[in-house]
Amino acid sequence: MWREKGSILNPDERFANIVRGDPATGTFRFVTIDDMYDDMAVFEFSPSAPEEIVRQFNLARSAYIYSWFDYEMVTLAEEHVYTVIEMALRRRAKDENSGLSEKATMKPALDHARARGWLKDDDFGYLNTGQQVPMLDMLVFMRNDLMHGKTHLYPNGSLTVMEMCFDIIVKLFPPSP
Repeated sequence: MWREKGSILNPDERFANIVRGDPATGTFRFVTIDDMYDDMAVFEFSPSAPEEIVRQFNLARSAYIYSWFDYEMVTLAEEHVYTVIEMALRRRAKDENSGLSEKATMKPALDHARARGWLKDDDFGYLNTGQQVPMLDMLVFMRNDLMHGKTHLYPNGSLTVMEMCFDIIVKLFPPSP
C-alpha cells in the first residue's frame, strides 16, 4: 500500500490491532515500535561471526523494525534472512574448504552442514505433521514458498524464522573459547 508523504512516519494502520500479553500482569497492550526494536535487539553475534553475515542480518533486522511504518516490510525481512542463511552456510563451507559449491542453495547447503555436524536437527526441533519433520527442512519449505512468489504477512512467524536463522548462524560460527 503506497502512503502519502505526510503519513510515512505514522505506524502502519495494521498494527493497530496487534497486541502483546504481559505474563507478569496477565494484561494485554498494543504493540509499539519499541517492541519491534526489542524483538531485534536480542540478536547479538559474537566476534566469530563474519562481518558481512552480521551486516546482512542487520539489514533484515532493520526491515523488521521499519515494518512498523510499512507492515509488508516484515516479509522483506524474512526473505532477506533466508538469503543470509545461504550466505552463512556457503561462508562456513568456504572457510573449511569442505567442497560445497559457491552457488549451492539452501537445501543442499543445509544437507552439507548436517553431514559435517555443523548443524543438527535436534538443536532446532521438529514439527509434528503426523510424522516428525525437522525444522531445518521446514525452513527450506518456507523459504521456497516465500522466495518463489507465495506472499504472506505474519510478523510473529517472520520473527520466529529470524530467531531460527540467528541460531543457525551462531551454530555455524560459535563464539571462540
